[in-house]
Amino acid sequence: MSQVQTVHNTLRLSTKNQASTSNDSNEKVDCSKCEKQIKPKDKAIQCATCQLIYHAKCQKVSDAKYEALKEEDEDMFWFCLSCRRTTVNLIQTTAGIEQRVTALEAVMDQKAEKEDVKQLEEKVKQLEESVSEKLTKLEGEESKKSELLEKKIEEKLSEKKTEESKPSTSVQEAVDEVKEQERRKCNIVLFNVPESPSSDTEARRKHDVEVLEELMKEGILRSAEIKNDGRGNKMVKRLGKKEENKVRPLQVTFTTPEGQKLILGNARNLTEAKNEMHKKVVVKPDLTQMQREMEKKLVAEKIRRNKEAEQNKEIADWVIYRGRLARRGTLKTRKTSVGTSMTSLVEEFKDAPQEN
Repeated sequence: MSQVQTVHNTLRLSTKNQASTSNDSNEKVDCSKCEKQIKPKDKAIQCATCQLIYHAKCQKVSDAKYEALKEEDEDMFWFCLSCRRTTVNLIQTTAGIEQRVTALEAVMDQKAEKEDVKQLEEKVKQLEESVSEKLTKLEGEESKKSELLEKKIEEKLSEKKTEESKPSTSVQEAVDEVKEQERRKCNIVLFNVPESPSSDTEARRKHDVEVLEELMKEGILRSAEIKNDGRGNKMVKRLGKKEENKVRPLQVTFTTPEGQKLILGNARNLTEAKNEMHKKVVVKPDLTQMQREMEKKLVAEKIRRNKEAEQNKEIADWVIYRGRLARRGTLKTRKTSVGTSMTSLVEEFKDAPQEN
C-alpha cells in the first residue's frame, strides 16, 4: 500500500498496524512536525520507518513527488527527514555488505582450498556481527526517539487537561461582574454633598448621615433605612482619598434593594429643594467599572447621533432609556415609579462625576 494517502486512509492504515488507533474517519490527526491538525483536504504522507504522519509541505515534498508516490507502487518508499539519514546509512551499509559478500563468493568460487574457505567464513561472520551491532544500535536510537515522542505527547495531553479544567477568562469575568453588581445593588452614590471640615473620622461620618437624613425628612428624597455595619454605625462612607478643595462622592448602603430604588426614584425632587446646596446634589446608582464604561459609551454615542441630526437639520432627540439608545418621540410618557431601573437613570444623571 502506498504511503501517500488522505487523512482518512492514513487512519485506516494505522488501524491495521496499530490496534490502539481508532478507525473512526472523523478522528483528528495532527502533523508530527508542526503539530497542527491534518484536514481531509490537506496532503498528508506517512513515513515508512517511524510510521508518523506529516503534512507533505512540512516535509518539503513537492506536488510532483507527492503525485508520483500516489501511484500505488509497492517498490516505492518514503522516509521523513528525521529517519532519512539513518535509513540511508543503513541502506548504504547493507549495499556495501552485499557487494563484499558477492566479492567473497566470487573468490570462494575461484579457490577451493579449505583454509581459504575458513578464512572467508570468518570474515563473513565478522561482517554479520558488525551488521548486527549496527542494527542493535539503530534500534536503540529509534527506541529512545519513540520514548521521547510518547513523553512529549503525554505532556501535551496533561497541559490540555489542565487548561480545560480552568474556567475561561471571559466566563470568570462574567461571574465576577454578576457578583459585583449583586454586592452593590443596595448602594447609591451622592455627589456634591459638602464634607465636614473636622479631622475626626466619626464626626465627618455623623455629618454625612445628618445631611442625608435631612434630605429625606424634607421629602426631597424618600425615606429609606440605612444599613448598620453591626457596630452601631450607619454604612455611609466617602469614596477616594481626602484632598483639599475636593468633595468626595458619598456612598450609602441601604438594608434592601427597594430602599435604593426609593431614593433613586425620587432623586428628581432635588431640583425643587429650597436649600441651594441641596439642589447641587446628584444621586446615582453605585455602578461597577463595566457598567460605568458601558454608560460612557452610550453617552458618547448619544451625543454623536444628536450632533449628526442637528447637522442634517433633523430633530436631535436621541436619549438613553433602559440601557439603550432611543428617540424621545418613540417613548411613552410615564411617571417615574419606585421600580425605575438603574439603567433608565443614565440619562438623568449623565453629567455627574464618576467614582474612581
